[in-house]
Amino acid sequence: MATIPEFTKVPPTNVVFQPIRVNEGGKGKTVYLDVTPLGGGKPSIASRSFAGPKDMRVAWAVRPKMDITDPKKLTDFEKFDLELELDPERHADFVAHANAYDTHMLQTAFEKRAEWFGKDKAEDITDPRMLKMNYKPIVHKGKERKGGSGGFYNSTIKLKLEKLARRVKEFVLETKEIKGKPTSVVKDVVWEPRLVDGSPPPDPNEPRFFLCYGKDPVTGVDQYTSKVPLIASNGSILRDAAGKPVMRYVGPEDIKRGATVFPVFTINKIYVVESFGPMLTTTQVYIKPAPAREQPKVDNANVVDEVDPEISARALGGSGDAGSATMEDDFPEFPEDDDALPTAPITVALDQATGGGGGGGGGGSVDVATADDDKGSPKPSKRKSESGNKEHKDKDKEHKKKHRKNEE
Repeated sequence: MATIPEFTKVPPTNVVFQPIRVNEGGKGKTVYLDVTPLGGGKPSIASRSFAGPKDMRVAWAVRPKMDITDPKKLTDFEKFDLELELDPERHADFVAHANAYDTHMLQTAFEKRAEWFGKDKAEDITDPRMLKMNYKPIVHKGKERKGGSGGFYNSTIKLKLEKLARRVKEFVLETKEIKGKPTSVVKDVVWEPRLVDGSPPPDPNEPRFFLCYGKDPVTGVDQYTSKVPLIASNGSILRDAAGKPVMRYVGPEDIKRGATVFPVFTINKIYVVESFGPMLTTTQVYIKPAPAREQPKVDNANVVDEVDPEISARALGGSGDAGSATMEDDFPEFPEDDDALPTAPITVALDQATGGGGGGGGGGSVDVATADDDKGSPKPSKRKSESGNKEHKDKDKEHKKKHRKNEE
């Protein structure tokens, strides 16, 4: 287990800026960041991960940048956006700390202005505040509400998710007026499910996702799982020919607008082009389905590997024990000879400390699983996909048409 500190407990001055590098192809520059551990010691790649605040509301579904509307144009390097709302009261400490990080980065950019922006431009920069015009802050301030209702929308942060392009099945588009012109944009993404048995193994840099399926009846601790059953269009659990639930890994398809999440992210680089600012990249996401009302605060949360499919199905909005569907009835088509994912447990103990920050491995940290925790897991096995015959393909196409109709 690795100890990841809360973002608000790590002083901005712990950030160490590496020498700037020219990007491949000569377009822009990049400054890589390291973070000195809370207990002291040398800055490292591992120390630049942070636990974000709990119960951040999902503002928009996970989607690519605005100018991509064709899945075929996605590259393996494409980054997806996860935009989260910040509650003015519950997340006030996070916003204040993010602002302090911005101030520190602007001051550093001013001190290194010749190295970052070139000597000619540096001569015209006489004050750190002059850089704010081209700086992208960690927190995006909410815009004023239209229609005479007054007030402002909640501020947001935008986190990046990497290595998800291969999971995209199709885009759900909508037309919006941007700069006075009707523009087609991505409203949502239809994702290919990653099966526990039968899908290719994930990329090492792909984030991991966990879904909350309830609370421990004794401790009141949130219970999370990394695996859930596939749900048919009628709300029932999909089952294989032997009657066993077909399980998939929790993924970006479970991050619905209105849900709340607890992210683990890194701040590892600053891109310097016409504008500049830190990039926040998500490595783990803990998801609670959209609540009917604000959830009570808890001190920690547990993650378990195996959950009764009937229980986790209800977390997805399925009917649980109200019937089932077989693979032949309603199951997406997958290519032949895919590698199966390792089925070793993914365990995470989210012991959110309530004390103040400080040295050592004390208060202000969260224990989470890292890639190293999965070492020694069984190697992926091979199996033939049970799809492919003409009858199944016809049913699969019919299912896709139904799915698109539901999306519309």
